[in-house]
Amino acid sequence: MISIAITFIYSYILFLQKSKKIIFLSILSILSIFLLYLISLLENVNLPFELTYGSDAFYYWLEISSSTSFIKCSESLAPFHVCVNSANILFSGNGTHVQVVILSILTYVLMHLLLYNKVKLQGKDVVFFIFLFVFLSNFIVVLTVIRGMKEVWVLLSYVLAYFSLLNFFDRRFLLSIIYLSLALFVSANLKPYGFIFVLTPLLLTVFIYRFTKIKLVILLFMVLLVFVVLKDFFGMLFDVSSAHAKLNDASGDFSLSSFFRFILGPGPYYSLEQMLYSNRFLAYTKTGDMMIFLGSVQWYILLSLFFCLVVFNIRKFLDHLKSPLIFFYLSAVFYIFVYAITYDGTGDTRHRAVMYFLLSVPFAVFIFSNFQGTINKFTRENT
Repeated sequence: MISIAITFIYSYILFLQKSKKIIFLSILSILSIFLLYLISLLENVNLPFELTYGSDAFYYWLEISSSTSFIKCSESLAPFHVCVNSANILFSGNGTHVQVVILSILTYVLMHLLLYNKVKLQGKDVVFFIFLFVFLSNFIVVLTVIRGMKEVWVLLSYVLAYFSLLNFFDRRFLLSIIYLSLALFVSANLKPYGFIFVLTPLLLTVFIYRFTKIKLVILLFMVLLVFVVLKDFFGMLFDVSSAHAKLNDASGDFSLSSFFRFILGPGPYYSLEQMLYSNRFLAYTKTGDMMIFLGSVQWYILLSLFFCLVVFNIRKFLDHLKSPLIFFYLSAVFYIFVYAITYDGTGDTRHRAVMYFLLSVPFAVFIFSNFQGTINKFTRENT
């Protein structure tokens, strides 16, 4: 039922697109992701995990499939993820994990289309649509999507928060409140203190981006937030960090290397080693290993290209930061900071998928704007 609703919304937004090429590429993007899922499904069929690859995906599927009421699913570790998917399969009789993944894919491609429409970029066209899709569709992100993980909803909460900001800056306050309420509701029901991940960068964005009297109000609110909520939030993080350190016989001391470990891991070398020898991950599939390797290579290339352009176009980058897109940078920094503290930078690939997604949006805009002249010239010569 929910999948049908999202399909309808996606089809309606697609119908509003003026370019037939955008419509074609949108459909092609869905088919390509479904093809990757079918390939992984052929491998999952032979595993004893009810069409999942095991690990967290299997755990959440057991909760989804056994939730017969709203009260039961609301008691899970990720109530929104479990309740939405439970409701989705409820209308289809004996549902399978396939329906969880279909909803995940549809939500993901809808976010891509919405972001393309909402990102304010002069001269954006079909090429930028491809840029955005290629950058957002890191193989590790796609792997997270086709595994039906809750991180898809985490991404949705960030997208909703970004739309809230855009409407706030355009003085459409009612829409801004609606988007923000949805973002906070979704994020708060995915993990403990989940709303902090969205609210903190959102408030920082408003504080940095808008030089108005509202800054004083936001500053006072942020001070209150720090003392009342973030105090408990970071207390929880350090407790988890200590438990993680004891479990792995580590010191638990926080260091700068934790940031780089999270940003750069697992990396092409370790993921290639896993693909060849299966000696790095506890739960894995051959398809998953290949996608993690390709995603790691993709991420390293993107990072290298981005930092090269920043070095040679520092003024353009500073101008680039003077836009609402700074929300994605701040969200990524806060997200990395949390996971660097909590797990000493050794987060799962699904956690890194969120970071890839958040940074891919502004990266795509900045890189496209740097090559826009060359792209337009090439396009004119070949039409």
